Amino acid sequence: MQPSHIVTVRGMMLRFTAFALITVFTFALWGCGNNNNNENEQNQPSMPTLYDQLGGQDGIQQISETFLGNVAADDRINNFIAKADKTKLTSDLTDFLCEQTDGPQVYTGPDPEAASQGLGITDANWDAAVEDLKAALATLKVPASSQEELLDVIEPIKTDVVGH
Repeated sequence: MQPSHIVTVRGMMLRFTAFALITVFTFALWGCGNNNNNENEQNQPSMPTLYDQLGGQDGIQQISETFLGNVAADDRINNFIAKADKTKLTSDLTDFLCEQTDGPQVYTGPDPEAASQGLGITDANWDAAVEDLKAALATLKVPASSQEELLDVIEPIKTDVVGH
């Protein structure tokens, strides 16, 4: 059973590259909190969440801004966000990524599958957006392990946004 916020993640991604990762194309991660009642595990130092690894809200906002700048400059997919309100798109993407990486923010945007209906997003569009996200993460010097974790969260959304 998938967490209900995965659907939310998908919606945000559709917008970004209107497919926002498409809206991020947006970006996502499931809770990384350490709320275990096991006594041994409670005594262990907790691992930082992906939200913390990405720099919290400020770091994730930088990722969103850099990613959207890359998408806007990418002739393969910039048509998906050409008419979008960039401020709202950045804010939505930031909330989406924060929520998915175990941050306190709540994403309230559309479901990814519904948001992608009629956009004609192809595998090539998806791949271009992922390339733009990877470039943003590299530009901001996000550690490789955190990059991989974020990309792993986003990949399952592909089936909900491509080909609809």
